[in-house]
Amino acid sequence: MSQALATLRPCVAANLLPRALLDLDLADLGLPAAARLACGTRQIHTLGDLLAVEPEALAANGWFGPEWADQVRQVLTQHWQPSASPGRPLDALPSDFPGLLRELAPALGPVHFAALCQLLQVPTSEPAPVTSDGPLARAALRARLLAVAAPLFDQLCRELGAELYAFDGMVLAEHLAAGSLLHSLVATAEPPRAMFELVAFAMPQQFCTQDGRLFGMPARQLRACGKQLRRHLDAVGLPQPVAAIAAHLAAVGCPAPMGVVQHCLRHDLQLAVVVDPHQGELAIADPRSPTARLLAILTAAAAPMSFDDLAFAYREQHRRCSRLALQRRLGAEPRFLQVGRGLWSLRERHAAALQATAPLAEQVARALAARGGKQHLASLVVEFGGDEADAWLVADHLRRDPRVRFLGRGEACPATHGRSQVLEQLLLDFRRAGGEVVMSRFLANQPPERRRLVGRLLQANRWFVMPEPDRVDVLSNYPFNPQRLRRLLDHTTAWLVQRGGHGALSDLKQELDGRELGGGWLGPVLLGDLLRRHGEFEVLPGGVLCRAGTTRLLQRSLRRLVRAAGQPVSAADLLAAHPELTEYAAALATLLSTDPLLQSRDGVRHEWA
Repeated sequence: MSQALATLRPCVAANLLPRALLDLDLADLGLPAAARLACGTRQIHTLGDLLAVEPEALAANGWFGPEWADQVRQVLTQHWQPSASPGRPLDALPSDFPGLLRELAPALGPVHFAALCQLLQVPTSEPAPVTSDGPLARAALRARLLAVAAPLFDQLCRELGAELYAFDGMVLAEHLAAGSLLHSLVATAEPPRAMFELVAFAMPQQFCTQDGRLFGMPARQLRACGKQLRRHLDAVGLPQPVAAIAAHLAAVGCPAPMGVVQHCLRHDLQLAVVVDPHQGELAIADPRSPTARLLAILTAAAAPMSFDDLAFAYREQHRRCSRLALQRRLGAEPRFLQVGRGLWSLRERHAAALQATAPLAEQVARALAARGGKQHLASLVVEFGGDEADAWLVADHLRRDPRVRFLGRGEACPATHGRSQVLEQLLLDFRRAGGEVVMSRFLANQPPERRRLVGRLLQANRWFVMPEPDRVDVLSNYPFNPQRLRRLLDHTTAWLVQRGGHGALSDLKQELDGRELGGGWLGPVLLGDLLRRHGEFEVLPGGVLCRAGTTRLLQRSLRRLVRAAGQPVSAADLLAAHPELTEYAAALATLLSTDPLLQSRDGVRHEWA
């Protein structure tokens, strides 16, 4: 069965072929008598009747032979030439895009012109045709367009050749030379990308478009370039000279101009290209902060995004994504606004709604102050005439109101005290104790409903310190004022920089003992706890001090090594195979045993769960 008869549908044939050709009798096609007899028994008498038959029915039981289909295809080729279709050629090249469309309208005919306008997403009074999405219909439209506007595309090809040569294979609208035909057409097109889309549609083997840019290569070659870049950079890592990356693409049979390479690095791989005084242009990791990346994602979105969609888009564009870090960024940055349960948007898009809900937020704040105690915000908003959408905007107002304290889970209370009542009670208990207490025994004596909260405060709040394991005390019992604490943090930061980002707490203790920052009362456990609570540090098992985030990176590296081993391995096995882990030797066994993605049968050797 020929491809032409297998793919041509009745709606396509009725719109693309002339009526005289559709009404052509099968006897005039020169088909054998057996073919005419087989068609006649099925009430198929004209070419239109034959093309109207579904391909599955046409091929059923093999009643219509492939040699007959080839003969029909030859007749179609002889009689259907788009270049011979009626329509006047362009006598003069128009200098504006609306004028170009007016020239093309009578030359293409109403059906093809409506299909072209639908393809370019420009408004038209003609009804949208049903043939514009089919591959055969697009091919017919392309052939007719090239036939009636050949002088136009010849001129555009000449101008684009010069532009692509000047800008390394990629052209933006603002790059076009003033006074050229292409510049005039793009400047008057609405939307502006419509002219680029017209060129890419008419000549897909030479041009393609992406993000409002025109490239001097087919779309499949541009996609292949992006895939090869991702594969190459995953293998060699960053930073890499852009010239070396372009040379690699040429070596693997996917050559691309420098402008295309830089576009793929920036937009497909979300990398940055910087100029190094010694190596020239370098591809490096995107230097933008997570907040700037989130702003770019939400700006590109037409509507508020759920947190799951936001995290997925972030991971797709930047490869890695920490959901907890994203939640913190969204909550801390005032340019983000939560407008629903798990739904985030930009604050500037809801300025009018925020202004309208300001009086409602004032009523809720006064009600909270008058009633006292814990109150559910959404219920108060509904009580004063608001709805669920207003509740989120009111909550945003109240988060910056000094009269209100948020308690989580949609509840708030009046901020009548500088500190929470639980923290005040804890400080009173420690004043009564007169010194450090055993943490496990102290927690066991707390009411069950407060035990989890108290444990969290004792471990994370800056009012408390742990001078020894399982012992907790109040920071005010030690000679540390804000100035001395700041000096300690600054000295520790410089000390870690000199040692590659990590070092033993005992070594830091000896360093501090020679200065006025140390003392016999400042043991390694107390020192590590002070640094952990007040600075961007963390303490690994075994008393190794490092920058915050090192534990997560080290744990990720251990997972990768265990998975690559393919068999259960111990901490000693990893140290023997990877000597660079020696400085973390004291922490490896603990990190392996506490990793939820690893499992162990004997408590010593671990494997991928």
